[in-house]
Amino acid sequence: MMLLAQNLKKSFDDRELFSEISLSIPEGKKIAITGRSGSGKTTLLNILGLIESSDEGKLQIEGNLVDQNSNKVRNQKIGFIFQFHYLNPDLTVFENLELPRLIQGKRLTRQEALELLKKVHLEDKLEAPAKILSGGQKQRVAFARALVNQPKLILADEPTGQLDPSMALEMMGILTSLPQAVVLVTHDRQFAMKMEERYELENQRLVAW
Repeated sequence: MMLLAQNLKKSFDDRELFSEISLSIPEGKKIAITGRSGSGKTTLLNILGLIESSDEGKLQIEGNLVDQNSNKVRNQKIGFIFQFHYLNPDLTVFENLELPRLIQGKRLTRQEALELLKKVHLEDKLEAPAKILSGGQKQRVAFARALVNQPKLILADEPTGQLDPSMALEMMGILTSLPQAVVLVTHDRQFAMKMEERYELENQRLVAW
């Protein structure tokens, strides 16, 4: 099992976002989570990705119980595609791609970076400053960056929001064809339908649909 979440609970102030959330993610499985705005989808994704901690519950990754703030496990095992690209505008595309590798104390070769950029049709932007890219191009670089460390799990939060319809479809095609397990948070039920399993976060619970 790639990731196993058991009885996760999260509240903010006096409002309970969700409770008793359990989810099993086998290797290579493609899962979508939908739900209304404010239902806690992004918070749940951040907990699964060890960015935030739950109030209750536990997580196992590849059979090992993990600290919910483990930077090392997150960097080695998980790739993120955020709703916003979070690129450093003062760095080149290559330098932005290299950041996850540098955190591991390693380097990214230009050939590796080119291969990643070919997936998103941006190989001609390798040395371009990130600040000159369009919003859609930045999002595609962020997509490539999520794959740099060859993670076992990809977590994607509304990853097509800044892409035009044709590129959004293409990126979804790449996402569903990856060998990694994928958890996609999306408001677009058509995109959710492309995944193998689908859940709705409603009334503080995760419901299959």
